[in-house]
Amino acid sequence: MSLGVRMDLPASSEIELSMVVPCYHTGGGIPHLVEELSKAAKSCCRKYEIILVNDGSRDETWPGIQAACAGDPHIHGINLSRNFGQQAALLAGLSASRGQRILMIDDDLQDPPGLLPEMMRLMDGGAEVVYGQRLAREGESFLRKSLTHTFYWLTNLLSDVPQPMEAADFRLLSRRALDVILSMSEQPLYLRGMIGWIGLDQVALPYRREARHAGQSNYSWGRLFRLATEGVTSTSIRPLKLGILAGGAVGVFAALLLIHILIGVFYGRPPQGWTSLMAVILGLGSVNLFVLGIIGEYLACIFLRTQGRPPFIVREQILPKN
Repeated sequence: MSLGVRMDLPASSEIELSMVVPCYHTGGGIPHLVEELSKAAKSCCRKYEIILVNDGSRDETWPGIQAACAGDPHIHGINLSRNFGQQAALLAGLSASRGQRILMIDDDLQDPPGLLPEMMRLMDGGAEVVYGQRLAREGESFLRKSLTHTFYWLTNLLSDVPQPMEAADFRLLSRRALDVILSMSEQPLYLRGMIGWIGLDQVALPYRREARHAGQSNYSWGRLFRLATEGVTSTSIRPLKLGILAGGAVGVFAALLLIHILIGVFYGRPPQGWTSLMAVILGLGSVNLFVLGIIGEYLACIFLRTQGRPPFIVREQILPKN
């Protein structure tokens, strides 16, 4: 077994493109995935590699990757020791990449590999990062679209580094941009925020995201909420300042309530009953718990970073033959 972050594979000036794909329960879709990625790579470069990272799948994903490696010298297979999550699997692939340009893409192919030539042209024009920006999300429910849009809006509202709307992990990175990202030690991982933080020249490529051809997303509502929380806490400390705003708002409310009570007493009509009292107590309690929750999230980030554990562990890998 080997530990992350770097896997000691030097960059090669001969390899023009590395394609990094985190795979989770991809199963029998590996041959089609490899076929589509190979077609896209061959359309714009001569030497390339496809890095398939098995993120602890419990189906036939790893045997499928092994078969792909045996049949294609461009395939690099990485098998993680357990499910570390999509962001860690992406980092594992990025740290093993040797190409001068690196494409990040999901295994469901909803983000079309056919956009690669256009992304390469934009990078030829001077961009260090080219990110796909979704104009539409076919096949998703109204609720999921609404919550996703709210996530991007909230992240931008609270983050110190602006995040492009509707831009996920479908990105083409230059070797320079990737080296900066790999030099960072972030826990928890949020690659979108890390890529936004480095600056450099970043260009959007708008596109329509197609509906999923088979299966369903492996991201549950709980995992999506966790990703949203990590997206905010890893890019900004503004949520901590909400405690100051909440305290000020409660203080103003308390002052107005005190004035109301004094006026009632002065006119012989002191407030009665416990309903208003309980409402005030519950309101104060909810504000306190909300602020404590925010503090807890940042303490969790500090705890994870001080542990010093690697973000992933590689059980085995099959190096490309090219």
